[in-house]
Amino acid sequence: MLDVFNQEVGMRLFTALCKHLKRQRISVNGSIKLISDMNHYFTYIQTLKNASLLQFFKALRELSQIYLIDPSDAKELATIIADSDRFHGIFRAEEVYQFAERRADWYQIKSKVERAMYGIGCGVM
Repeated sequence: MLDVFNQEVGMRLFTALCKHLKRQRISVNGSIKLISDMNHYFTYIQTLKNASLLQFFKALRELSQIYLIDPSDAKELATIIADSDRFHGIFRAEEVYQFAERRADWYQIKSKVERAMYGIGCGVM
């Protein structure tokens, strides 16, 4: 019974964090605080000892790193967006692209990222 409760609490936390991230503008400097916060959430989820829930928070922790990538590395960002294995199947490329759109510098790098994604062969737009 406790495992089911912990699973539900964890999934609600995951959903709330995803919604929150999609509403924010995150700068490269702010990404450091975000990554720190995601590491704390991950540590909390580890205490629940639920392997399936842990996969969601591993993916979320990995996702938070897309905000840390320097704007000059648009090709690397495009590669990360297109790499579905990186997020353990939790996030599709379309969802990762939506999170990437929340970067504070998105309008400056959007065309470079999209050009690089078309070069990779990822049609998420």
